[in-house]
Amino acid sequence: MLESGARRSKSSQNIVPLQAFERLMGLNRRLKYNFIALMEPFQDPKQLDQYKRKLGCQNAYCNVSAKIWVFWEDDWKGEVLRDSMQQITLKLSKKNVEMICTAVCASDGLRDVVRHFF
Repeated sequence: MLESGARRSKSSQNIVPLQAFERLMGLNRRLKYNFIALMEPFQDPKQLDQYKRKLGCQNAYCNVSAKIWVFWEDDWKGEVLRDSMQQITLKLSKKNVEMICTAVCASDGLRDVVRHFF
């Protein structure tokens, strides 16, 4: 049985909570996030551009396992520094501001992922 606002993904048997994504779209419209990371979207990576458009972002990237999707605004230059099965690290820069953003998706083996930071 599916909850209201959820649908079954064609590519897997996972439940995709549409209400959560719709809420994210509303928050992004209101707060205008510069960077968004989605963990385990349970969607086909071919849909990345579609989600990018829905969020109103100009740039998007998914990691090698397609479990982490990141989106950022066009006025930021994004450079992927590290892309692995459980994490992605980007350098985002804009004028004289530069930051490193890391998104981690690791339920098991978090210790192995964190070890790469030190």
